[in-house]
Amino acid sequence: MFAIEPSIESLFTAALKAGWDRESILLAIINSAISNAEKIQSPSRMMHS
Repeated sequence: MFAIEPSIESLFTAALKAGWDRESILLAIINSAISNAEKIQSPSRMMHS
């Protein structure tokens, strides 16, 4: 099975090349993961908002 989304490593590398600092990259990845987890855990909450 092929992944549609880029790997975290490739995102990290691209962000470093774009001038992001490591802490900002990690915070962005963590924020995205938390957001995705919240969407998966309670899809009914999204439907009612």
